[in-house]
Amino acid sequence: MRPAARLLAPLVTLLAVAGCSDAKNAVNDAADGANKAADCAALANDTLQSGVTDAQQLNQQDVKQAADRLSDRAAQIDDADLRSAAQSLQAALDRVADAVAKGDTSALAKARTQAETAAREAAGECGIPVDRFTG
Repeated sequence: MRPAARLLAPLVTLLAVAGCSDAKNAVNDAADGANKAADCAALANDTLQSGVTDAQQLNQQDVKQAADRLSDRAAQIDDADLRSAAQSLQAALDRVADAVAKGDTSALAKARTQAETAAREAAGECGIPVDRFTG
């Protein structure tokens, strides 16, 4: 091997490794984005199924089940900001379910407002319209 080729060989190897690292980072970023999108879709679906924004058809059991699903999901979310938003939403839905069970209309109004605020926060973290969460 010529002296110039010997000097270039490590450089070529280094560039190839750096290119692989960039590609791996791009794949990881894409996977993280896909995971976050899936988490957001699940959070939005659970919130929508809770019926929390439907004043006429609010059902304590539906809200409680949605809160329980959100609790399970939140524990599995990698993105810290989205996990925090999901936990806030879950807690707000728990308060709605408790207020419905007690028949406390004042607490219910407050809890629904908190749930809508939490849904807006989660939608913001997801970068999607809040109506995906609230209908």
